[in-house]
Amino acid sequence: VWPEEHELLHEGLNALVQAELLYHVLIRAEKKFRFKHSLTQEAAYQSFALPIRRQVHADTAQMLIARYPDLCEAEPERLAHHCTAGGLVDEAVTYWQAAGLKASKRSALREASEHLKKGLALLQRRPSGPERQQRELDLQMMLGPALMMTQGYAAPDVEQAHIRAKDLCEELQDFTRLFHVTWGIWLLYFARVEFGRAREPAVQFKRTALTHPAPSA
Repeated sequence: VWPEEHELLHEGLNALVQAELLYHVLIRAEKKFRFKHSLTQEAAYQSFALPIRRQVHADTAQMLIARYPDLCEAEPERLAHHCTAGGLVDEAVTYWQAAGLKASKRSALREASEHLKKGLALLQRRPSGPERQQRELDLQMMLGPALMMTQGYAAPDVEQAHIRAKDLCEELQDFTRLFHVTWGIWLLYFARVEFGRAREPAVQFKRTALTHPAPSA
């Protein structure tokens, strides 16, 4: 990411080591530099103007994507952070979703929920339309089950995620996923012992299965 000659970079790093602001650390036989204190790192970070900070994050994200694909796959949340801070909204949403999926696979569902919520919040910056709806549906379909497992079937956040996913399925005419979402809505009302409200999704659940059969349903 450093835009100047490497000699200047090494001279500057060595000067910071001499000033005891940085220290050397070996990682897999490769020399790295770390700040001696997190407050020093934060002070250095805040000393940059916001446009410069944003550009550094964007450059870092693009460099990692181009040169370290294995790292991008192993730590998508790191890429998501840099893309978010760098204003790369589409890429950030993609990597927050990947981070949510990775966390879900290792049963870190609270972490997965936070990643997915960040992706959803960023998505609101994109123009409305079928593409944004499709991406939002993908995130909501992952978020709903994660919230069920962490907050309980009857939690308000679970209801909000499932209702939004249902609306998106209907707008996009995605009947296969509507089948699964409707079952989730029935389940949360059943868990609340709100049998009157559970009747409507139960009827729609059956109607969707009969009118739009699919192997996965």
